Amino acid sequence: MALPSSGAISISQIRTELGSSSGSLRDLSSLAGKSTPDAMSEFYGYSNAVTVNINAFVPSNMGCYNNYTFAAATESSVAVNTNLGVNVYWYGDLGGYVAGYFTINSGNYCGSVGIYTGSGINCVGEYISNIYWDITPSSSGGQNYFPFNYYTDLYPC
Repeated sequence: MALPSSGAISISQIRTELGSSSGSLRDLSSLAGKSTPDAMSEFYGYSNAVTVNINAFVPSNMGCYNNYTFAAATESSVAVNTNLGVNVYWYGDLGGYVAGYFTINSGNYCGSVGIYTGSGINCVGEYISNIYWDITPSSSGGQNYFPFNYYTDLYPC
């Protein structure tokens, strides 16, 4: 959780944000990657959280009554520190629609699910026209999760 962007900031708040037990402003500034001279004001709005980009992986085209795979993975194979729920919504160029839900488990970087299209996709076949996905929770323990990019016909896990 980011420190306040104005008002009083305490050493205790900075220690909590950095996960440090030090009471030294120099040690905390150094840990945060800040150079001298040190000042409490350097920490206005500071967050020690890292952004973890999540990419979706889906088929470029689908047909009716077939099985496909939806997947999601972190960039650079960064392990997540909580179970992430991933919803993927695939929209085809002829009006078809398929959705899937799966989990990237804590300690892993990737998750996937098998999708059965049934009659949700036109039987002549459809190409992807749009994709939407969301992730819950959006943050946990110093990691902020962000739906970043999608790729077709590649599966990382």
